[in-house]
Amino acid sequence: MTSLAPLRPSLTASPRPRLCVTGQRAPGHTPLGLLVPPALEAFHILHSDVYSAYAHVHLAADAADKAVRSTFGVLASHWTYLLDQPDLTALAWEELVLHSQSRRSPLPGVATDDPLQYDALVLTDLGLGPRAIADITGQYVSTIRYLIAPHTLHTDNLLPTRTR
Repeated sequence: MTSLAPLRPSLTASPRPRLCVTGQRAPGHTPLGLLVPPALEAFHILHSDVYSAYAHVHLAADAADKAVRSTFGVLASHWTYLLDQPDLTALAWEELVLHSQSRRSPLPGVATDDPLQYDALVLTDLGLGPRAIADITGQYVSTIRYLIAPHTLHTDNLLPTRTR
């Protein structure tokens, strides 16, 4: 009888480095339980730097790192569900906001009651443009442009009213 062992994938090692749910890249032997799908790994690569910068603005270094790891841990545990959602990026952003507690203790000098506008202004201060902010938060670029634009509405900017 022929052994199937050479045809079976290894249950204890990955052929390439993968993201582990702790947010660290683990080269070589990674337990299968900590491997994440390539799509989540790509999502992590695209978003982790901005997530980290946002968390570090609101929390001390250790707490910020923990918030980002916790965010990606939750995303990993619900990844299959999230893939079916039309607003995956927005849901992931809200998870980061929850873990970073940014809405509980907003930065001084960022005066707004709109949570998305707050996030957009903070991300602008971190050097991101409207398109990058939209990509990170899962919002429309036009919405982000509106939220970060200075808003002064003068009566001469209004359309004239029609009289009959």
